[in-house]
Amino acid sequence: MSKKRVLFKFTLLAILGALGVVLMSYIQFPYPFAPFLIIEISDFVIILTFLLFGLKEAVIVTLVKTLGDLMFRGPVGPYGVGQITAFIASMTYCLGMWAVSKLVRKEKLGFKILGYTSIVIIVTTVMTIANYFVLTPIFLGQFSFLDMTNDSLAQMTGINSYLLSIIALYVPFNLMKGTMVVAVAATAGMAILKIYQKKLGDNHEHKEFKEPTEGTDL
Repeated sequence: MSKKRVLFKFTLLAILGALGVVLMSYIQFPYPFAPFLIIEISDFVIILTFLLFGLKEAVIVTLVKTLGDLMFRGPVGPYGVGQITAFIASMTYCLGMWAVSKLVRKEKLGFKILGYTSIVIIVTTVMTIANYFVLTPIFLGQFSFLDMTNDSLAQMTGINSYLLSIIALYVPFNLMKGTMVVAVAATAGMAILKIYQKKLGDNHEHKEFKEPTEGTDL
């Protein structure tokens, strides 16, 4: 790789990391049905990084985004559970993109939709499980889901069951947030990829959801 390509790559990675920090720290709004849940779309930066460069770079941007938010806002929630949650979600996007890239190698629209839908489902599943066992207990001041009682979330959900409350809170929340994230990545990503390839004079053909060497086309 030429010095020009290396410099441009690291410059773009720095921009993506900074964008992730800004979106995560300052561009957010509460989920209408549970105001303590925050909707922000910084994870679309993780998807773009994966599509441009690959898994390793997406993990690096995940670390930059999470640590940058921790530096600017300080720990969110007990033990920084807000940043822990964001890190788990971003890593799930990284690994979800990598896994789907191994299975979905077609560039037809139907396969693209299948790939992105699979990623949203993966993230929703992982985050719901993580909230059940670890994240929500920490947020509510407990150290284990075994310490949670049936009425721990009843005042928030009106459901007198910890398991059902978790499902009712996090499944629709993560489905909606995940759909927003992949929608922004799929639309904005096309323009960014075109600019990147034009800047580097990259004439290679890349396929979406195929593990990239120097980027993956949307």
